[in-house]
Amino acid sequence: MPKYKVCVYAICKDEAKFAARWMASMAEADAVYVLDTGSRDGTPELLRALGTWVAEERIAPWPFDTARNRALQLVPQDADICVCTDLDETFAPAMARAALHYAPEDARIRRNLTLMQKGVQQGNEPPAPC
Repeated sequence: MPKYKVCVYAICKDEAKFAARWMASMAEADAVYVLDTGSRDGTPELLRALGTWVAEERIAPWPFDTARNRALQLVPQDADICVCTDLDETFAPAMARAALHYAPEDARIRRNLTLMQKGVQQGNEPPAPC
């Protein structure tokens, strides 16, 4: 199987309480990028200490699509697979490994990479690929 460069990107604001768990679940990614939109709880500093590349920018007025598009712009052009998550989400067990069995141009990967789990949930396995 070829090696694909997998990058995770996210937006956040005041999500320090989720940072460590989120970063631990993103460990299979080659790089992680976050756009912080004005945290006051130390989220950017904590994420940087955990190995995340963090940019800070206030976006007003606040449309999610603008913020997510700005976060995507942080990802290098040579990324093969880009995964957008929220900091209160974690990858389901082995999700990244399972998704990488498909080529990036394969439509099935888009479905697999959207199968995230909210919060800490035990025993949830991702559905079989399409």
